[in-house]
Amino acid sequence: MVNATDRNNVVGLYGDPAAVVADPRYLDVARDEIGLNRIIFGGSFNLSPEVRALNPFPKDKALLAPGLNLTDDDTTLRRAIDEARKRDIQVWVLTSAYWAGAEHAPALMARDLTGRRMDEFPRLPYAHEQATHTFCPNNEQVNAWFEAALVDIATRYDIQGYALTHFRFCHPAFFQQMLACGCPACEKAAAELGYDFPRMKAAVLETVAALQRLPARKLERAASLGLGFVDLLQTLGKDGGGVADWFNFRADCLSRNLRRFRAAVQRAVGQRDFAFGTDAHVPSFALLVGHRYRDLAATCDHILPLLRHIAIHYLDNLASFASLLTQWADGLSERDALRLVYRLFRYDRYNLPTDLASLHLDDPYGTAEQGLEALGEIVADELYKARLYSGDTVRSYPVIAGASWPSATVRRLMDVAREAGHDGIVFQGTSALFSYPKA
Repeated sequence: MVNATDRNNVVGLYGDPAAVVADPRYLDVARDEIGLNRIIFGGSFNLSPEVRALNPFPKDKALLAPGLNLTDDDTTLRRAIDEARKRDIQVWVLTSAYWAGAEHAPALMARDLTGRRMDEFPRLPYAHEQATHTFCPNNEQVNAWFEAALVDIATRYDIQGYALTHFRFCHPAFFQQMLACGCPACEKAAAELGYDFPRMKAAVLETVAALQRLPARKLERAASLGLGFVDLLQTLGKDGGGVADWFNFRADCLSRNLRRFRAAVQRAVGQRDFAFGTDAHVPSFALLVGHRYRDLAATCDHILPLLRHIAIHYLDNLASFASLLTQWADGLSERDALRLVYRLFRYDRYNLPTDLASLHLDDPYGTAEQGLEALGEIVADELYKARLYSGDTVRSYPVIAGASWPSATVRRLMDVAREAGHDGIVFQGTSALFSYPKA
């Protein structure tokens, strides 16, 4: 499916079709300055009437669909693709998936193991992804839509691959999302995949109940002992294997669906070179959103470890877990809660704040990253983890910031990506790499 000569030195960029059409010279400068040879476009797609008919969203949302927006005029996207192709820059397309957008069609939404929809829970203070909701990964209406849409896009546009996103559950900072999806369709999928759903359900609910009952003194002792995540699980519930099965089941559902969609796209494009890939969540938290790197590596032509969003994908999780622990364990200090959570995810090696306010998550897209001294160290470690987790057979193009992070940090992380054995790199923004427009 993929041209073997494309293995080395991918330099990619997430691009805005409208910005490229307005100023295509930017592509020339990016190609000269950083060797740009891939650009990833999202946008609105003009799909066939037959595919649009499969859209499971209500008719009053005619231009919305799971994972993407629809349009009757895709001129801008097509012109942007043409500008890239004129410069021998390959185009990959981005569409979204299970997270997010289910709030537009609640019947398609994931439910937890007690049957509650994801939009029935109060907002958690550090769960910024909770602003929108996740589709059930075993809803056949949703999956038939994704399959048809991905095939239609691949055949209607002059593109060379996919760099999909959000083929996962919501980030773990939204704690209840880790108990989803428990609907009848998922129970049926569990049986098909060889899992004992009642056992998993009982084990997970028992573990959560035990965690919520832990006295502060035990959590303080856990923090002082430096317990890891597996250590903590051994103090909770009776069936740690059932809990492990639950997280593996969720990952199996997503991997199975990705294999289905990739096979459909392969059949549709035939012998044409086409690279099917998806981004992958931060390694330290990946399994909690349904990503196992080895499975993604076996399923896709390439993966894009998404290491860019420090506040949302890293710090939100740590802060949310610490905040919940202080609510559940009366008298547990914020300092001890953070110390325990940092240790659980091996983030205690970094010089991170000992109080929640100092994480600056009230402004997750700005202050949190700007003031984080350990940013480069954290991302470097995740770069090594991503390559280690995925093995060395799949092409891996980690995503980092090319803007907003210090230029020296970005350059160092480019070196780390090479040292770790990745096959290229993808940027979000370029202002830390070169000035544009040129003086």
